[in-house]
Amino acid sequence: MPVSIESPYYDGPDALWLRGNLHTHTTRSDGSLPPQETVDRYKAAGYDFLMLSDHDTLGPPAGLDAGGMLLIPGNEISAGGSHMLHVGAKSRIEPCADRQQVIDAINAEGGLAILCHPNWQSHYNHYTYEQLIDLDNYAGIEILNGTCMRLQGEARATDKWDRLLAAGRKVWGYGTDDRHKEWELALAWTVVRAKGRSVESVVDALKAGSCYVSNGVAIEQIRCTGSTLHVYAPTAQGMAVFGECGARLHYQLGNEIYFDVAEVPAGYVRVECYGRANEMAWTQPFVIRGGKADRLRQLSEDRPVLRAARTADEVDVTGRLDDATWQQAESSTRFLDMATAWPASVETSLRCLVTPTHLHLGIRCNEPHMDRLRTSVTADGDPNLWNDDGVELFIDPGASRKRYLHVMVSAAGYAFATWMPPQGSASPDVRVAAVRDADGYSLQVALPLSQLGAESAGQEWGLHACRNRKTESATCMWAWVGTSNHAPWNFGRLILP
Repeated sequence: MPVSIESPYYDGPDALWLRGNLHTHTTRSDGSLPPQETVDRYKAAGYDFLMLSDHDTLGPPAGLDAGGMLLIPGNEISAGGSHMLHVGAKSRIEPCADRQQVIDAINAEGGLAILCHPNWQSHYNHYTYEQLIDLDNYAGIEILNGTCMRLQGEARATDKWDRLLAAGRKVWGYGTDDRHKEWELALAWTVVRAKGRSVESVVDALKAGSCYVSNGVAIEQIRCTGSTLHVYAPTAQGMAVFGECGARLHYQLGNEIYFDVAEVPAGYVRVECYGRANEMAWTQPFVIRGGKADRLRQLSEDRPVLRAARTADEVDVTGRLDDATWQQAESSTRFLDMATAWPASVETSLRCLVTPTHLHLGIRCNEPHMDRLRTSVTADGDPNLWNDDGVELFIDPGASRKRYLHVMVSAAGYAFATWMPPQGSASPDVRVAAVRDADGYSLQVALPLSQLGAESAGQEWGLHACRNRKTESATCMWAWVGTSNHAPWNFGRLILP
């Protein structure tokens, strides 16, 4: 299948670039200027559209002199939880604490929800990543918020944006002033590629992602031809292409870029344009279809399943996996080379047993070069164990996708375990054993069920395993998690009996 690019940008003969701000406060709530004077300031600055977004107050644009500028009805829903913009509002949505209910109500009346300043405040978590993942069907997030430049936290939120995109979420990025002070004008804006000069066309473009974010750099042309992406920004001095989880794939000087995505090891790319001082522009993500990207997408969607076997008797931790008890456990050998995404060159198998008190994982690692095995770590608790031949396990009780146990075990039988994120919890009492022979090595890991919270975790857990094969400088993975093992949304499934 030929490689192509799925672009969100409208490119019809009637397409217009229209610049606007969607987050603006007036004296109707906590802004410094009355509505008409606010409109006049943006009109004088050459804006094409504006939304007055006072807190939990739907002030209709009727009665204001727009002077040819498009006024979009909306507000900022603030009370009772994290803030969001209601764009294209027809009525005031009740700001209830259940933000999913608010988003659903916005969508039901034909508007769109934009989640505000995710990295605002000293904890950088007005929206945590977990909240952003848990919520569904919002149009996007503010990746640049102007007023947050003077406040604690971070005005940009491309970090969380990239994580959402890497997790397969279709989330657009928007830029706003969030104007409160008189001087907070033209700090960040959104430019739409619309089908016409109307409120409806602007809202449709915002919904479709036919827009880019800027704080100074203007993009003039975005084109996709086959597998080549072309972006032209006259005032840019440099450009970069980013892939999954913020990995920079390409950088060059100049104001124009042509980039072939055919061999990109990611499902999407986006472009950042750099001008003078801190001026920038951000495109929306472009989804890559066909070729390697589709194969990687299919691999990430094809989450492997391991079904554990239950035994009424306790199991000795010996490292030997060839007795009758272990043989009753299902074996999975679906390990892929991280560099190529093709099946690993040597076999690794994974099994799981559940006893009354412990979860046991057994891993068999075939190895034709046992004489080159690296086992430099000689003590438990060393976080450098990943530098040795061995296996890393990632266990998410209950498949919460929020918190998981990371266990590293070397071919010499040493272990390191920690919860991710740590949050002060003690790691479980891990017991491990390793057995080596001429053809490879076997590992057994025993974890107390009580310390994993198994009583309330349910029967489906998240599971991932990664083998560090230092004899060939190779890494192979059970679930296709991309370029980082620490991606719980892509873990495989462990089914407990």
